[in-house]
Amino acid sequence: MLREATHELVRTELARARRTAAMVTDPVCAGSLRRYIGELEGELHRRAGR
Repeated sequence: MLREATHELVRTELARARRTAAMVTDPVCAGSLRRYIGELEGELHRRAGR
């Protein structure tokens, strides 16, 4: 999914995930969101290095 997405779409999804993570109280869900946020941040970092 991330490879085909535009830089702006990845940034938008990252912002949405961060807002969602701020509201989550379940530790299992929070862990999954943190992993997803890490993947999005990694993708942005890779794109910035190109």
